[in-house]
Amino acid sequence: EIKREYASKAVDAASSAGIKSYVQKAYNRIFGIMDESEYEEVSAYQATIDTGDGDKANVRNYPMDGSVVVSLPSGSVVLVSRCTREKSKVGEKEDFWYFVQSLSPETEGWTGGWVFGGFLKK
Repeated sequence: EIKREYASKAVDAASSAGIKSYVQKAYNRIFGIMDESEYEEVSAYQATIDTGDGDKANVRNYPMDGSVVVSLPSGSVVLVSRCTREKSKVGEKEDFWYFVQSLSPETEGWTGGWVFGGFLKK
C-alpha cells in the first residue's frame, strides 16, 4: 500500500515536470496495469500449457518482465481472453503474450495473468 501511494505521488509530481507519460508507464508495470492500446480482446477459448519439457510456465502480472503470479505445470487448462498487440522474443521463440485464467494448485483458486504464447497449445 505504501508503494502504491508513493508511486501515485510520483505520477502527480511528474505531471508538472512533463514526464507524466513515462512515470505512468512505470507505475503501470509495477502494478501490472496494461493500457488498452497494448492488448486486444479475443474470443475466449480454452488452451493447454505446453512448455515442451514438462516444466512449469510462469504466469505474470505484466507481459515479458512482470512479476510471477503463479507457475502452472504443463497440461494445465487455461481460458484465454486477451492478446498483446506486439510479439516478444523469449529464448528462440517469438510470439504474443496471452492473458489467461486458471484454477491454480498454488493459490487454490482462480488466478489470472499473462503467459508467453510459445507455452500455449490450442
